[in-house]
Amino acid sequence: MNSSATLPPAILDGASIGVFNPSEKITNERATYLRLGAKRLQSKGWIAQFPSNNCFDEWAELRDAVTRAEEFCAVYSNFRNSAVIAAWAGSNSADLLPHLDFHQFFKAQKPIIGYGDNCTFLNEVALRTGLITYYGPNYLGKLNLLSDRAMERGFKQIGRGCVIELKSQFSAFSTPHVQGRLIGGSLRSFWNHFSDFERLSLVDTPAILFFETASLNLKGLEKILCEIRDSRLFRLLSGVVIGQTKLITPEDALRVVIDRFGRRVAVLKCDDFGHSGADNPALPVGSMVTLSSNARLNILETKVR
Repeated sequence: MNSSATLPPAILDGASIGVFNPSEKITNERATYLRLGAKRLQSKGWIAQFPSNNCFDEWAELRDAVTRAEEFCAVYSNFRNSAVIAAWAGSNSADLLPHLDFHQFFKAQKPIIGYGDNCTFLNEVALRTGLITYYGPNYLGKLNLLSDRAMERGFKQIGRGCVIELKSQFSAFSTPHVQGRLIGGSLRSFWNHFSDFERLSLVDTPAILFFETASLNLKGLEKILCEIRDSRLFRLLSGVVIGQTKLITPEDALRVVIDRFGRRVAVLKCDDFGHSGADNPALPVGSMVTLSSNARLNILETKVR
């Protein structure tokens, strides 16, 4: 794992944001949502830059991982794009990773934005390269679900050292704050990928896990958290931030985390991010942060190359 993290440059007003499709095919319905997302970006002063005029025809079929990786590299390296955003999410987002040249991230260092199953891609890029990526405010196809406030707040948070204020539902802290490297996302997808990824071990680095559960039920949450507890990935877990838990009550989610990790780990349950149209912040994957008992995430990274 890279020992230090780098903030990418902030996204300026009027900037172009390149769009790539890392995973599933784009149906006609999804294409409609992508166009709405592009209009939403434009209404806030940014430009969604699609990779080609016929990309929707290409995305209508499930392409192989090499083709999708080549598209990402072309979009990311395009000097006109100040950042890149995933068009949609899918469990096969991680298939791109073996086909990427990770040196490109050291050269361009642009913000990468995604959500949901994109977390596998976002976390591995951040942990391998030290370039902070962003879980939120969402992938392009769901930007139209966000409020104006969430759009402005989320994109303004990208590339900046700032404080993210969360809305606490329940919490359990033994100290006023804890510090660690922020990693996580949609829990099932995150753990399906990283449970076998020992070379990205955080054994020597304090970590703060954030997650939302999407369609995961209580039994599934209990099982995954047991595996995380027993793994090498989170030997130095200092905190957990729980977002929306659609099929699990907030009280049960907090209880299970405390049962699995004990009172030594700070736990915050909030409703600020998830799959239910939440007004998601832009959570900086791979950044060192301080998690405070007053429900604040303070981004500690200030390094921009």
